[in-house]
Amino acid sequence: AAANLLIRKLGGPERVTKLVRALGDPETRLDRYETMMNRVLPGEVHDTTTPRAMAETVVRLFTEDLLSKDSMQRLRGWMIATETGKRRLRAGLPSEWTVGDKTGTAFTKAMANKTNDVAIAWMPGRETPIAVAAYYESDGFHDRIRAEGPAGAPLLATLLVELSLRDRYLGLESRARALLDEAFRTAPDDVVVELALAERLSEDGFPLAALDWVLDMQRRYPA
Repeated sequence: AAANLLIRKLGGPERVTKLVRALGDPETRLDRYETMMNRVLPGEVHDTTTPRAMAETVVRLFTEDLLSKDSMQRLRGWMIATETGKRRLRAGLPSEWTVGDKTGTAFTKAMANKTNDVAIAWMPGRETPIAVAAYYESDGFHDRIRAEGPAGAPLLATLLVELSLRDRYLGLESRARALLDEAFRTAPDDVVVELALAERLSEDGFPLAALDWVLDMQRRYPA
């Protein structure tokens, strides 16, 4: 496989892990070659990572001086051209965003089904990309699964709310408001989005209206 040729070119799995550590990633590790690296049983840690570590490493590759400009553009092009992720994370992102991803799928009788994806996205007017890593493991092995549907809107909406809060703390009020409005358009009935909007309404000088909104949410979403 092409992946194995690259791993050998870099010096083997142990050398790849050392290179990843040098990038500042304390979690991701490679111990074996394809296809054995895909066989990880419950409790095993070889050939593993975490969603957070993977997302942070991907962002670092595109924002720090870890790659040459040519290599960065080549990686960007590869991820954008990926066909296997069009119905995973990128399916739930706005069409005007530039998005790339790398999927991972494992259906083996000795393990639970695994469906993974890490996406990198560039928003219009925002230089720094954002990354989302989603790693899903089923309750066991299933030889038949439903077709992949679009990514859930609540995931994207929550991400937009978090970006909005960060921009607000940075003093970028107009961009923060635009992101929160986009979150509402994406998932208008999401609790996180509604709470963020109620808080903004209170800060805008309408505390009673914000309180009414929260009370209405309590009626609609009883504990």
